[in-house]
Amino acid sequence: MPDILFCTATAKDQSKNNSTDLTYRVWKVGSDKSLYGVAAGMMGSVGKNSKLTSVPAEYESDYNRTHPTQDGIKSNFTRIDQVRQGNTVPLFFDCTTVDASFFTSNGYVADPPPYKGADPSGGNATWRAVINRHGSNSDGATVIVFVDGSARKVYLKEMYKLKWNKLFDTNANLPSKWPKWMSSFRDFGMTVRSAGK
Repeated sequence: MPDILFCTATAKDQSKNNSTDLTYRVWKVGSDKSLYGVAAGMMGSVGKNSKLTSVPAEYESDYNRTHPTQDGIKSNFTRIDQVRQGNTVPLFFDCTTVDASFFTSNGYVADPPPYKGADPSGGNATWRAVINRHGSNSDGATVIVFVDGSARKVYLKEMYKLKWNKLFDTNANLPSKWPKWMSSFRDFGMTVRSAGK
């Protein structure tokens, strides 16, 4: 497997994984299929932005069915050279699956993971990437490579203000109450949801 697909904080042998905290999980694409350009049998612990995908016509209906948020394929950046402000659009990042996507709906971001390393199969696709591999317990952080080729440490709450897809509202309201494991992390003075939501 190409080492570039592995974060240095993870091990290919899965020894750091347990049943409730998937922070150090290594993903693997099943040997019987490929997944949107990722070859069968590939493994890694770095994922890609699923909204930076040019989907072949024969897969569009399947893609729209499995990625219903943000109008399916309509929100995708289909050509990397057409992305404006590439320093704000995530390309690769720590991830518990092969890809992840962030979305906004009616002026709000998706709910954050309820606990550290939450299983994304029970929640939403943002949970796959909101993992604290490179921060302390007081400043949760990850590392992101952006479309323009730059890479930097990004604080977990800051991830909700990056431009994840063409329709992502970077001014969307954040949760009024963060989960306990994230509550002490930096919030950068971001706007929060009203008490009613």
